[in-house]
Amino acid sequence: MQQLSNYHCHTKFSDGADLPEDFVKRAIELNMHSIGFSEHGPVPFQTSWNIKADRINEFITEIRRLKNIYSEKIEIYFGLEIDFISKLNEEILQSIRIERLNYTIGSIHFLGFLSDGKPWNTDGPEVLFDQGFKEVFQNDGKKLIENYYGDIINMIYGFKPDIIGHIDKIKLHNDGDKYFSEESDYYKKAVLNVLDEIKRAGCIVEFNTRGLYKHKNKQPYPSLWMLKEMHQRNIRVIISSDCHLINELVQEFPAAIKLLKEAGYKTLWQLEKGKWKEVALS
Repeated sequence: MQQLSNYHCHTKFSDGADLPEDFVKRAIELNMHSIGFSEHGPVPFQTSWNIKADRINEFITEIRRLKNIYSEKIEIYFGLEIDFISKLNEEILQSIRIERLNYTIGSIHFLGFLSDGKPWNTDGPEVLFDQGFKEVFQNDGKKLIENYYGDIINMIYGFKPDIIGHIDKIKLHNDGDKYFSEESDYYKKAVLNVLDEIKRAGCIVEFNTRGLYKHKNKQPYPSLWMLKEMHQRNIRVIISSDCHLINELVQEFPAAIKLLKEAGYKTLWQLEKGKWKEVALS
């Protein structure tokens, strides 16, 4: 049986509910190969879910402590899920100092600014998504999509994350094609442009299962058709659950493996002794 890994885990250092050591113990119980902690990185404005810049050292110290204790049972890594916001990118990166991390996940949670000047959180409740869709993009789905995927490209060249997080999470509230259609020419063009840039940059894309077990539309990130396009481009992939609780650590991993195989994938990537290594998808 394949030993699984998960590098997208949130603990009490950001918006998770459990301690890092609780995650490690559960991962060992599950006979996992490795686990990585990627708290939401700091941003220069107030949120309830991002780690504060002055706590990053404490976070790293704790994960290193766990590495020392459990190194014979599991490989443990630390990174951050870094928000890309074009106007604030340099300030965000200066507060993080990427060089001290084992890896980075780059994600888009904020897109443009609301009329009150606050960054628009696309990952929030649907009522807030409606507000931003109106105020930032004037209810224009094409403009929304071009800016969202355009920001992923800007992120790739803004700091080149090791992993692209939940690549198409912009569809979170898009039940019934409320805001855009994945079948539209502009959507497919935006996605394929992003995938070409990801391939060129050599980033890994995560298959993020949180949409399957947590969100109402029960969709994976990315969609199956996008996985197939990724496979055609030989884009590297990992499976993660974006977990915030220890019981979410490998949630929907069997479904992810099934969909990856359907898309044509035969391998995954995982960290082994600090280096990315290709392993068979069994």
